This record gives sequence, structure tokens and C-alpha cells, in this order.
Amino acid sequence: MRKKRIVTITTLPHWSDADVRMRRFADYRLWALKRPIGYFRPYRVTSTFDRGDVRTESYDDIPRNRIPFPNLDRHDDEYFEAVTEKKDDLLDSEHFDADELQEEELDPEEVEREQKKADAQRARDLGLSTREVSEVVDMSQSWVSKYTDKPQTTPTEAPADD
Repeated sequence: MRKKRIVTITTLPHWSDADVRMRRFADYRLWALKRPIGYFRPYRVTSTFDRGDVRTESYDDIPRNRIPFPNLDRHDDEYFEAVTEKKDDLLDSEHFDADELQEEELDPEEVEREQKKADAQRARDLGLSTREVSEVVDMSQSWVSKYTDKPQTTPTEAPADD
């Protein structure tokens, strides 16, 4: 019985470059499009039970069969800026070893908590209710209320139900 959901993101030049076993265990595949930049196509990955043949199915209910993702560089995203700074430090270092650049040991639980808070706030900013956000970040509605601000609504928008 699964007790823990593990999410792994792997970047490859092509889906066929992934190990066959890795493709078999994948639930989804995202294909970043060359044109237009800033979009990807999602696919559901399935595998036959008897032979283990891997199949991908596109989502027909997605407009134009593509989903946009934000340009984090334009949005002053703190995580993007931190990663960019670390990457620049690594490229400028003589060691080219990320372990040499590690100044302090990060607490993985604290990093995960902060990431959940940021994800919850982004979801609230998109207009999701506290109930919907709690399902997304797998926390209680009271936790979501405590760690997120209500989204700003314009006069033409109706506030999200809580």
C-alpha cells in the first residue's frame, strides 16, 4: 500500500530517452513546446498489465491541447531568483561543485513547509477556495486560512467561497 506520494521531475531531450522502467512507472508526461514558448502539452501515461506496454494519451478537453506556464523571471519569484543566484555562483566558482557552495545545511521539512505555503498562496491568488487549496497542498482548511491571504478581487470578479 502506498503511504507516500513521490513526485519526480526529469528533463530529457525526448521521451524515448527515459529508461523503459521509468516510463512504465510514470503517471504523466509534460512536453514543453518549442513554439510557442511558455506552453506544454500534458499526456497521461498508461501501461498494460500483462506486457507492460507504455502508452500516452493526450487530453482532449484542454483548449488547443496546451497549457501555459508562467515566466518566473518576469514575476520576481523568490525561488527562481534564489536558484538563479546559486547557479551563477556555481558557474563562477573554480570548483564547479554545488556541495562546495553549500553555506548552511537546509532543513528539508522547513523547505517543504515553506514550499507548501507558497503553493497555497499561489492557488489562493488564482481564486481557489480554502477547501480546494487544502486538497491541493494536502493540509487542513484552517492551515490554509492561517498561512494564506485572501486573493485580491476586482469589482467585476466575485469573491471565491470559503
